Amino acid sequence: MGRLGVLPQEAIALAEQITNTPSIILEGLFTYFARADELDTTTSDRQEEIFRGLITEFEIMSLCPPIVHAANSAISLTLPSAHFNLVRLGIAMYGLHPSPDCPTPEGIRPALTWKSVLGQVKTLPPGSGVSYGHEYITHGNERVGTIPLGYANGFRRIKGNYVLIAGYPAPVIGRVCIDQIMVQLDEVPQARAGDTVIILGEQG
Repeated sequence: MGRLGVLPQEAIALAEQITNTPSIILEGLFTYFARADELDTTTSDRQEEIFRGLITEFEIMSLCPPIVHAANSAISLTLPSAHFNLVRLGIAMYGLHPSPDCPTPEGIRPALTWKSVLGQVKTLPPGSGVSYGHEYITHGNERVGTIPLGYANGFRRIKGNYVLIAGYPAPVIGRVCIDQIMVQLDEVPQARAGDTVIILGEQG
């Protein structure tokens, strides 16, 4: 991954340094599969081979810690040989597929829901610009709702977003703000301030 940790050839030296430092306990050894959710397992197979070789070196030198783990959600589903003595479920714990090429088993369903509320509903006249840059301009009298969340909460700034209100999709219009989004409510005439909004999940 190139994120944290050390290269395999540096691991033994680090483990020895940790072991020789009285105030630090060497508790675990792990790797992270960078391409675990792809159909081509060449990279993952090679990574497992390198990691197993490292474990063998640790065992020979009596340095192997009690916890050895490598399996993220995708590897826990596709490569049982890399389970070792701990797996690290991430996205699959929420019932979501690691990727289109690595689905969760049949019967698993999403367990994560993200909700908000409709903070305000108003009617804007034709030609009204919505949000920064006026990327969306009303064509006629349009019902517009404001929801108190934005990209600071993890809502992505991409085109084509929508939310569910009263079981119906409401498209996000205008630019996503740091803490607010606006939605077009003409197709959801029953929507009222205070209504539950589904950002991620199901409704109706």
